[in-house]
Amino acid sequence: MRDSGWFYLTSALALGTASAASAQMSSVSDGERIEDIVVTAQKREQTVQTVPIAMSAVTANDLERRSATNITDIVTKAPGVEVTTSSQGGSNAGFFIRGIGQFDFIATTDPGVGVYLDGVYIARTAGGALDLLDIERVEVLRGPQGTLFGKNAVGGAISVYTLAPDAREASGKVVARLGENYRMDVGGMVNLPIVTDQLAVRFSALTKNQRGYGRSLFDNQKTNGTDQLIMRGALRWTPSPDFYAELAGDWTHVDEQEKMAIVTAINANSFVTIPQNEFAVANGLQPYDDRFLSPGSYRNFAGFHPGNKADIWGTRLTLSWDIGGAEIKSITAYRDLTSATGLDFDASPYALGDQKVDDTQNQFSQELVLTGKAVGDRLDYAIGGYYLREKGFSGIYLPLSYAENPDGFDTYTTNDFKNRTAALFAQGTYKLTDAFSLTAGGRYSYEKKIDTIETYANKFFVDLVPPTRQSDSWKFFTWRLAMQYELSRDLMAYASAATGFKSGGFNGRAQSVNTFLSFDQEKAITYEAGVKSRLFDRRVQLNAALFQTDYKNIQTTLNLPDPVTGVTINVVGNPAGARIRGAELEGLALVGDGLTLDFSATYLDNKYRNIVAGADIDAADKLPDTPKWAVNLGGEYRFGVPLGGEDTMAAIRLDWSYKSSFYFNAQNSVYNLQKGYSLFNGRIGIGSEADGWNLAFYGKNLFDKRYATHKEDLLAFVYAIELIAPPRELGIEFTKSF
Repeated sequence: MRDSGWFYLTSALALGTASAASAQMSSVSDGERIEDIVVTAQKREQTVQTVPIAMSAVTANDLERRSATNITDIVTKAPGVEVTTSSQGGSNAGFFIRGIGQFDFIATTDPGVGVYLDGVYIARTAGGALDLLDIERVEVLRGPQGTLFGKNAVGGAISVYTLAPDAREASGKVVARLGENYRMDVGGMVNLPIVTDQLAVRFSALTKNQRGYGRSLFDNQKTNGTDQLIMRGALRWTPSPDFYAELAGDWTHVDEQEKMAIVTAINANSFVTIPQNEFAVANGLQPYDDRFLSPGSYRNFAGFHPGNKADIWGTRLTLSWDIGGAEIKSITAYRDLTSATGLDFDASPYALGDQKVDDTQNQFSQELVLTGKAVGDRLDYAIGGYYLREKGFSGIYLPLSYAENPDGFDTYTTNDFKNRTAALFAQGTYKLTDAFSLTAGGRYSYEKKIDTIETYANKFFVDLVPPTRQSDSWKFFTWRLAMQYELSRDLMAYASAATGFKSGGFNGRAQSVNTFLSFDQEKAITYEAGVKSRLFDRRVQLNAALFQTDYKNIQTTLNLPDPVTGVTINVVGNPAGARIRGAELEGLALVGDGLTLDFSATYLDNKYRNIVAGADIDAADKLPDTPKWAVNLGGEYRFGVPLGGEDTMAAIRLDWSYKSSFYFNAQNSVYNLQKGYSLFNGRIGIGSEADGWNLAFYGKNLFDKRYATHKEDLLAFVYAIELIAPPRELGIEFTKSF
């Protein structure tokens, strides 16, 4: 184990911070304790505090008390997690954990953080920003999860679990939310037993609507609006205590305005703009220059409005059978995606980057897992297999010329792809003593990808890349070793080494046959030591971790000259490796008299190394979406009020988050730099648990901070762009359970 002193430093950090809080604990009533959260991070039920993995878990109550409506609202509260959008123009979500992820939306590149819905892997970033509808919990696992999750979990895994049907009693819930920019969300849930204690159905639906907060000064069209319908349903049959079957389905329909890009810099003398501006001057048109710089965070001059449309649906059949001392679980799933969206890169009436993206994709997956105990219940094991078949089509239309110019350079690039994944895995935890355990696991993965690309130059009526087929495959063995020691019932220390990988792919934006090449798989190994503690009679929870990750063959999109034409193009390759070191702290404290504090802090230090010649990455550059410091601090004060009954409670909550500066791209530039910023969210609510109602006023981004969710320096082509996060939103929400 490298840097063995980390264990002692982490322990001292946890115990020292807890000691500092001890003076505040005396006012806590004897009945208040931090509740356990049961998770399945190791394919079996455990509490968060007993799992030797750096992880965070958020329950449905936590989500409601923060007015969280989307997975992106909550996962960034976990240490080391970042979320970015992309230049697709839709609602893609790119997740980064401890500096590892993927911001590119193109289907030939996989995400670096696995996203799961009820145990089903979601292969594409479109649809990855899951809505938190009828959720039981969200689990965030940090670091490589290459043994039990495997598929593209080199950075970590985010698992969302919905509430299962309950055959004991009928129940329901309605929710309504009104906010600025005409936000109006309405939804509900109903749970109905069909056969008491055996068969039940659960159904939920939510419609989300909001007028766009962006506007084009060219045609007065709105952008950044919301118009979504999300529905989920499940049928659960439990004929005996030893068996259950659950058939579930979900559907998301999106038909809303596209995202807005603002232009922060323009290169009027690039290989794109020089011929276009010459044509403009010769034909009485305005050249594309600084007059089209965006005048504000939510204003531009765009004339292209492709909208953001998507239909995403999936079905799942989960079977679980307790065979006495062991459980067999099968998860069979099918998912389907159709998406049409785009982005006006140039943010002007002209077509110098009016990108349109059409995606279709479907996937079938099967996972079979056997979990149980052996060797006198001293060994907990999980053995299983996984299969994924995925196929799809991606079309990207990208004009880089004036519409009137017959000699302009516009392209339509298609990728027709088929992917296969198969894996076998096993992991076991053996108790050498009642306090000391060892964990060992391994996973063998095989992946094969086939892609057929065609790049068509529309105005020249020629194929830059005629239909060309490529195939490649990758094999990898990932492993995990861990040890944990329970110093007491509420204090556990662990150390681990774990590996992960992300499969290779193809350069899906090739402009010549010579650049349609496959790139290699990413690899990572993380060494970690940490402590998990419950202190002061379970009134303080404090978890800490120190880690180092050796990150190899990083898949990165770079702007490089085409070897044939010399024209700058996007190329995906493996230009470098990196070393990432970090520390994480996460805590919860029941201070007393109704006051609760929660906090997290992350420190990340990263450095490129093993840079390939010609990669156009400097050794001083930093990994994308990796701020050195990230801090979250929240406080909630609950107190009784004389209204409607003895259990009527009011709650005041305030959350603060801070991120230091970071870059959005591997090629660091002032135009993809996000400076450090702070955000504040707040909520004031009143409700009765006995009567099942709650009324709250909420505020997001209270001080209306303007910051980017994506930046891209494309000055080698034409411009530098930004996508800006939503402005302040104040609103009111009401929930009623019955």
